[in-house]
Amino acid sequence: MLIIFFEDIRNRAISLWVLLLLVIGLSIQKRLWQFQEEAYLEISINFLFLAIQLVLLTIYLSIKYKQLVNICLHYLGAGDIVFLVIIALSLSPLEYIFFYIGSLSIIGCGIIIRSALFTKSFHTNQTSIPLAGLQAILLLIYFLFRNQLYPEWLLVHLI
Repeated sequence: MLIIFFEDIRNRAISLWVLLLLVIGLSIQKRLWQFQEEAYLEISINFLFLAIQLVLLTIYLSIKYKQLVNICLHYLGAGDIVFLVIIALSLSPLEYIFFYIGSLSIIGCGIIIRSALFTKSFHTNQTSIPLAGLQAILLLIYFLFRNQLYPEWLLVHLI
């Protein structure tokens, strides 16, 4: 996760080999090779949620700009979308939705605060947000503190 963060901050891109390592690691965590029907159902729900979000974002921006908008050209990088697809492999649907909404909210608030505090003194031409990198850090924090965030009785029902 740290490699994704540093690559996205520095290059605004993520190497394919890093994403492949993430897929392998998260697949091992979820034990996808055991063909657990429940795991595939959870992943399908996560993919459906992400697809709905991307379609709704495309529709919203297309209506706003009165033309069909390809969100991958100016709004989301391919690495951002691939990262969201990959993490869908390791989280339950409820965790995925909470992480998706929570991480976007935290990152959005952070960007607003940074802009309010530093825009006047630091003029940068950088208009993009390293979304996958910031989400990778938040996901790492979530994985590290997952057991402390939920009471044990809730974890049994959540995961």
